[in-house]
Amino acid sequence: MGSVPEDVRVVRVREEGRFHAVTHHMSPGMILSLVRKTKNAAPSGYLVSVRGTDFDFGLGLSDPCKLCANIAIQKILDLAKDTHWEMQTA
Repeated sequence: MGSVPEDVRVVRVREEGRFHAVTHHMSPGMILSLVRKTKNAAPSGYLVSVRGTDFDFGLGLSDPCKLCANIAIQKILDLAKDTHWEMQTA
C-alpha cells in the first residue's frame, strides 16, 4: 500500500518490537521480531514492491506490470544468491 516512486523498490526490513493487539495487521518488521522472540535469531528480510499503474478489472497483468514483475523477480533471485540464509543472532 502507499506510493512507490520507483518501478521496483527493494527495502531492507528492520525488526519492529511494538505489536498492536487491536489490529489484524502485522508488518514485515513485526514478523522478523516475532521470529527472533521465538527462535532467538532472525533472518535478513527484504520487502520488494512493484509500482502499480492500472487497477482496472481484467485478466492477467498489464504489459508495464509484467515488465516490473520480471525485474522484481530478478532482484529477488539476486538477493537470494547474495544473502546468507543463516539466522542473524542478536
